[in-house]
Amino acid sequence: MPTAETGQRWHRRGLSRTKVDLRNREPLVRTITPDRLRNVSSEHGVIALVSDYLSEWLPEELARLPHECRPVRLHDGEDLGGLAVSVARAYNSFDLEPESMRAVEEMDAFVGPACRRLAELRHLEQVTPRASR
Repeated sequence: MPTAETGQRWHRRGLSRTKVDLRNREPLVRTITPDRLRNVSSEHGVIALVSDYLSEWLPEELARLPHECRPVRLHDGEDLGGLAVSVARAYNSFDLEPESMRAVEEMDAFVGPACRRLAELRHLEQVTPRASR
């Protein structure tokens, strides 16, 4: 049975990489869904949740995305907005192969609602001080 110690040895030897053939397979089920965005109450929370979502993607899945849609480390809402625009542009293009389109659709189904939640939170920040006057 593998232990953390053997896993570290395998990793040092370069044996930790697992090749997964995703052709002709159903998409993987994500544990982080857009529904969880409703419970997030800050920009930092949205960015953290999106980062967790992106960490669930396997390298083989990310490779299916067009280069401009491949996520980088998100630091703030501006980074998230940039990713959302890139994904939306790819989604609306007619240049994608079917497998790439499926990956773009899945990414868009999470990143789009994350941007909307961020906009809601920013709006609430602006409205709340006025209401307390």
